Amino acid sequence: MSRAPSLLSNSRTAFRFLSDQGRVLEDEERARENLYVKKMEKEKLEKQKQKLEAKEKEQADKEKSEKKPPSSFINIIKTHKPTMAPITTFLCLALVSFTVVQVAVSSDPDILTDYVLPPNTTVIDANYFTYTGVRSIVNATYPSKFTVVKASLKEFPGLLGQSVSYAILEFPVGSINPLHIHPRAAELLFVVAGSLHVGFVDTTNTLFSQKLETGDMFVFPKGLVHFQYNSNSTEPALAVSAFGSASAGTQSIANSVFNSTIYEGILAESFKTTTDVIEKIESGLKS
Repeated sequence: MSRAPSLLSNSRTAFRFLSDQGRVLEDEERARENLYVKKMEKEKLEKQKQKLEAKEKEQADKEKSEKKPPSSFINIIKTHKPTMAPITTFLCLALVSFTVVQVAVSSDPDILTDYVLPPNTTVIDANYFTYTGVRSIVNATYPSKFTVVKASLKEFPGLLGQSVSYAILEFPVGSINPLHIHPRAAELLFVVAGSLHVGFVDTTNTLFSQKLETGDMFVFPKGLVHFQYNSNSTEPALAVSAFGSASAGTQSIANSVFNSTIYEGILAESFKTTTDVIEKIESGLKS
């Protein structure tokens, strides 16, 4: 009789330890009651969460249907027709954008056949897949200046669609393969004989250079300015480069900048020098 008053004296304790009939609950019963309460609270929170997510989705769908931004230049042209001049401008931008995208995705696409034949060609044999143009360097003496013997799509039509090509690089004593880029592929260089100093510059203007000995390899990332130089004063060097494109392309930095039709004043301002200096450089390249 002394236990009941102590339980009833605290209202919070009473709610925890008394059932709805007023009797004292056992430990096991209290545990089941607590689990039931927690379950009900969890279900309530879950329903509230579902209602909130449904409301947010409905609002997002409403906003999307009311205002959907154009997805391309063509859509912009369709939805915006103020005057003839702006429409012409948008058309030009659309064509330029289309051209850039085509250039970006047109580098050695995957083929859907075993191999690709040149136009108007239906009959081939093993000769189509054979290239003998590199025989000229076998047992030959080194040339007097840096020389490249290529096995790319231009020289070897069998590479069409195969995403691979080679170049044999011959370096006489003290020769250099000047600054250049390959816009459509990375280059993996293997030094067959001699030694080379090589390097490339990334888009943060950081130079990565290395001296390679016979048997070493070096990779030049796609599209980055790079060079190779035989600094040995007595021994020539020979290297083989592999490319991940049948037509990697080669763009000389010096020729592209100074041996083109770019106005000398623009070049002088770009290089913080005078037009006289630019003209001397251009003259030296042309000679």
